[in-house]
Amino acid sequence: MNVKFYRDVDGAASGFDMGDIEFAFDNIVFSTRGNPRLKAMIYLSIIELLDGLLRFKGAGRYEFVAVDSSFRILFSRKRNKVLIVHGRDSILVSMEELWQAVRNGVISFSSTKDNRIPEQDSVYMDFKESFDKFMNSTI
Repeated sequence: MNVKFYRDVDGAASGFDMGDIEFAFDNIVFSTRGNPRLKAMIYLSIIELLDGLLRFKGAGRYEFVAVDSSFRILFSRKRNKVLIVHGRDSILVSMEELWQAVRNGVISFSSTKDNRIPEQDSVYMDFKESFDKFMNSTI
């Protein structure tokens, strides 16, 4: 399983930049790419995803809706697995696999120099706090 985040804007990053989100599992891909109406405010969407998955650990279900987008994914617990649903497609993965894929995706995205938002950006602290909490969490 792979989770990827893309920023659509060239130049200096801003916490309100638009971008794309992609969840890929073998032959199934849930993505905003290629559909302009599904583009999302990428940093705010990552914050929502990380915070939402942390809440999901203690709950049975979480619906992620990307910020300023119609893109949504439903996460539901099924015994010791997570059912991930987008539209009519679904995939069943372990919580560990989901956690690792999201971690890897956020690390890859945020470690790219062009994707680093400046500390003075109004979204910076929220992004950093969500990132730190998620990275330090256990399943």
